[in-house]
Amino acid sequence: MENAEWKHLVLDVRTRALEIEAMAAYAARLARRFTRRDRLTKWVVAAASCAPFVVKLRDTSLSAATWLTSTIPLLAVALPFIDYGSRIKTATSIHEKHASLLPQVRDIWRNVRDESIASTPENMQRLRERLRELEQGIAAAGHEKPLLPDVPSARRAAEKDVNTTQYTPPWEERRYGGGATVVNYRT
Repeated sequence: MENAEWKHLVLDVRTRALEIEAMAAYAARLARRFTRRDRLTKWVVAAASCAPFVVKLRDTSLSAATWLTSTIPLLAVALPFIDYGSRIKTATSIHEKHASLLPQVRDIWRNVRDESIASTPENMQRLRERLRELEQGIAAAGHEKPLLPDVPSARRAAEKDVNTTQYTPPWEERRYGGGATVVNYRT
């Protein structure tokens, strides 16, 4: 099991697994964010553009009321250009494609974790083939990634959502009685 090539292969699988998990979580967060913003802007425009509301605001003669009544038409005109609908569709599509790869990557990881099939030449070749298939799936799923905006706060939150301990390499774990697992990060 201490084969350097095997460790390199396992770390490649782990890297791909974490990438897929993080992108699925990130795209899901962006889809939720865009859906909320789309709903909010439509409600604001609908509520603020109704005649009684605008008349009441103008009667108050506050500078903020004047500013608000003049910006509502601009917001209504800008809504088609903001186009949250296409952003929601893109983020949902990316999430679905990456989420569809999760069963495959988790199955590969289960095989990696099974120490009885670890570093035999046949198993390493089979793992290389499955990793190649996975990378083809990642490439197919990733053609829309440039269409997503980079939102650092959503990216950090998505990275926190990913359970990295489920992808702990076998040589970093030491099992003790009672089923407890201690992870050693000093390798």
